[in-house]
Amino acid sequence: MFCPRCSREIEDGSRFCNHCGYEIVPEANSVRESASEEAAAPAGEEIVSHSALESQYDLKWYKFLIWFFIWFQAIINVSSLFAYLAMLSSGAPAGFSRIGLIVPAAITLLYIVYLIVVRQALARWKAVGPKLYLISVFGPFLTGILTVIAVNAFSGAPVLAIGSADFSRLVVGVALFIFNFIYFRNRAALFTE
Repeated sequence: MFCPRCSREIEDGSRFCNHCGYEIVPEANSVRESASEEAAAPAGEEIVSHSALESQYDLKWYKFLIWFFIWFQAIINVSSLFAYLAMLSSGAPAGFSRIGLIVPAAITLLYIVYLIVVRQALARWKAVGPKLYLISVFGPFLTGILTVIAVNAFSGAPVLAIGSADFSRLVVGVALFIFNFIYFRNRAALFTE
């Protein structure tokens, strides 16, 4: 069986296309959510409610992301931010300049705010949400590299080096990017607002 809208193969007897969300039922049996949606729909195209689409997909990973993983990342970064602030309040460690600690603290704070924006975009089914999340998976790697650059640039001598932890963050970021790219591409019909 093929979807009449996107022409992709779907399981026989499906009520909705898993690719584009098109409702596969006779027009007499379909129910439109509102008159404004009916007016906005192209001729012959069904409007599918968001909750009906949600029931077509396995959303365990999505729920894990918005209810735990993104918040966990933000909390870990808050602890890093507090560590930078503690070092600043007690005086910069030997070899570190104050500005070399302020810049990473600011980068960490921006990343925390970005994570909250990403979480909200995903939770509200915004079309930009998956794209923002795909960028955020490289956050730990980028904040680590920018911290090394900032500390070394403002300390006058190389104090920190890019090491295996940064490489590990990059590998994890690439793996998460690939997995989440496929995951969200297969659920693109959900993120349309």
